[in-house]
Amino acid sequence: MKKSLLLSFCSVLIFSCAKKTVPAATATTPSPQKTVSISPAIENSTPTQPAAETASDESKKINKLLVENGQRIFESKCGRCHALKVPGNYTQDRWVKLVDWMAPNAQLTPEEKKQCLAYLQYNAKDAPAK
Repeated sequence: MKKSLLLSFCSVLIFSCAKKTVPAATATTPSPQKTVSISPAIENSTPTQPAAETASDESKKINKLLVENGQRIFESKCGRCHALKVPGNYTQDRWVKLVDWMAPNAQLTPEEKKQCLAYLQYNAKDAPAK
């Protein structure tokens, strides 16, 4: 009885410590933009959106992509060893400390760490309203 219990315990320990393979998050490439021909009458008119708003829209798309990739990394890399924490349970500063502490254990690259932290801070307790 003791031998079978010891054997069961050892086998569970060995399998739980085995390296797990998780597919890496891949960056998505934006789809090609359509070309639009501009008639001379429209070409000379003033733009409807200022350049600052267009740049802001572009940065929102980049930030959204960063957050989405961060969520995938958080779920795949952090979730393979323990239950996932709810991002809204901690402040942004606390997430920085937690990610700095756990990133080596999760074997995160600097880019993955940045994306994961972006997701967690975006959904943190003290994050600005979306």
